[in-house]
Amino acid sequence: MSQQNFEKRHKAFWAEFEADLNDLGSSSRGSVLDFPEKYRKICRELAIARHRQYSVHIVEHLNYLVRRGHEQLHKEVRNNIQIVAFFAQTFPRAVRREWRLLALSGVLFYGPFFIIAWIIQYSPDFVYSILSSGQVANFERMYDPSSDYFLRERGGSGDLEMFGHYIRHNIGIGLRVFGSGILFGITPIFVILLNGIYIGAVIGHLIQIGSGEQVLSFVVGHGAFELNAIVLAGVAGLKVGFSLIAPGNQTRLFALRNATLSVMPIVYGFGLMLLIAAFIEAFWSSTHWVSPNVKYLVASVLWTGVFLYFLFAGRGQNAT
Repeated sequence: MSQQNFEKRHKAFWAEFEADLNDLGSSSRGSVLDFPEKYRKICRELAIARHRQYSVHIVEHLNYLVRRGHEQLHKEVRNNIQIVAFFAQTFPRAVRREWRLLALSGVLFYGPFFIIAWIIQYSPDFVYSILSSGQVANFERMYDPSSDYFLRERGGSGDLEMFGHYIRHNIGIGLRVFGSGILFGITPIFVILLNGIYIGAVIGHLIQIGSGEQVLSFVVGHGAFELNAIVLAGVAGLKVGFSLIAPGNQTRLFALRNATLSVMPIVYGFGLMLLIAAFIEAFWSSTHWVSPNVKYLVASVLWTGVFLYFLFAGRGQNAT
């Protein structure tokens, strides 16, 4: 094949490949699924041009495209490795590094949660000190095993709608806890306590009236991610707040900046946990055809997995 015919036949593809490179480099289109195959094709055409000793112009242009394609492929690999490394190492290490704040946030959330639930078992009317009578009646109807509301399956479209609702609601709570740390850590403490008290009151009341199996089988699965994500949001918020209270030998602005940067892995991590929780809550927790015992078994695996993940993931040389 003559050089002229070769260039005429493949010129459109070279332009398309270069456009893909520009789009990938600018992140305007994210990723091109067939990019590796296109890269292999451009490499073959460079080899042909060199073998047939086509003009320097064509060879240099193809070599330029091959070099850029090689860089882009390695960039994609590096990005994938970084994502894996974040969840395998960076996120759990960041959580363990803040173990003191993790303990404090955990006590602030789970302490009131269990205390309020326990009090209501012996003083049922105490729930009305926390929830309105309308809220109590609504929760009783939601988890009444004989009610049409409880027994009615939502269907696929309803599950998808609730998935979106849970994402907005849960991540909204997490970001409020984190963002409110700017108020010297006071608001995160209040929000964590309030959530622990509120959830403890709801679950405690439902257990007391005999709907414990219904509410617990619903909550325990996604709770492994949702409840612990709230605690982690508290860690991030408290870190930011305490940096303003005790900035050390730094200015408050600089201390705030450093604290925010140090907890960003936790922020990204609890965001993903809340996304996972929303998925489980929408498509698994609400199902009625799965027996409570199966849900308890799955929940035990999830809770154990979350615990072991934060305890052991990312340990090794230079790990904390």
